[in-house]
Amino acid sequence: MSLPLKLGVTTCLLVLCPAKGAGAEDERALYFVVAKHATVWVEGDKQEVLDVERLVEIVEQAAKESMVYCHFRMTEAGAERYEKIQRFFWPLRNKLYHQGRTRGASVSSVSSRASRRWDKIRSQQDCEIDESRALAFKVTDQDGKPVSGAQVVLLPQEQPVGVHVCNGRLRDPLDEHFAMTNESGRFTIQPQVDEKLIAVVHPTGFTIREIDGLTNESALQVESWATIRLGTRHERTEPSFDVDSPLKISSFPLPGMAFYVWETVVEQDGSFVQRYVPPGQVMVQNAFLIRAGETVAIDNTRIQLLPGQEFELTAKIER
Repeated sequence: MSLPLKLGVTTCLLVLCPAKGAGAEDERALYFVVAKHATVWVEGDKQEVLDVERLVEIVEQAAKESMVYCHFRMTEAGAERYEKIQRFFWPLRNKLYHQGRTRGASVSSVSSRASRRWDKIRSQQDCEIDESRALAFKVTDQDGKPVSGAQVVLLPQEQPVGVHVCNGRLRDPLDEHFAMTNESGRFTIQPQVDEKLIAVVHPTGFTIREIDGLTNESALQVESWATIRLGTRHERTEPSFDVDSPLKISSFPLPGMAFYVWETVVEQDGSFVQRYVPPGQVMVQNAFLIRAGETVAIDNTRIQLLPGQEFELTAKIER
């Protein structure tokens, strides 16, 4: 049974406990943003402004159906509000933990850019869309078929912006102003004054456009991600392989607009394939991969990648 959704703001607080009871695979994640004037429950692209009593109700109801894990995300001005929430939430968290219904909770912050957006919310009305100012487009793939479940992100253009992506999805959705496409590939979202760009993120593809010139009859067509790979030309001498410095891949599809690619999996032999790189000007920052006394050094590399293009890096083997 799903919970009736009312919108609310979320703060993420991190406290981990050993798992008890049901497995983590049965766990439901609940997201709450704690902002200056409101607390918001966020589920997908739906938001419900709520009070502490409603927050407790949501958590208790969810815990009856499965294990739960609450994520609290605070804005820069949300700390005082969070102090009030934790007086009610932590006794409940402790009770659910001893009942085997939760492993804990997490608390963290949203970005400065996201804080400014969340801190404007005072009531549920601030979460509602003004249809007269909304964008209503359709997202399609390269064959013109609708793309369901795509994340459509609105972004400012005047200042440098960084968006984190992982495996063809937003890594930190609560940091972004986004909507989800429905089964017909359609979405509705209301841009703020400074938001001039629209990007689409989905495992099947990516695109970014300027909003000016688009109409509600426009279709946003995603293009294939680019791929970066590194093969190996040496024999593996030890079974273990550790990453000494994380591999950093950044893409700049437009000037001043950076997409940071997370969680590139490096195999034990030092090879990797990253299939979710936004096309554009791409930078691979020098990473050092250590194994069995060897350093695989990748020089800083700048390349221009087209949709669907694959690029193979070269590496120096230092002993």
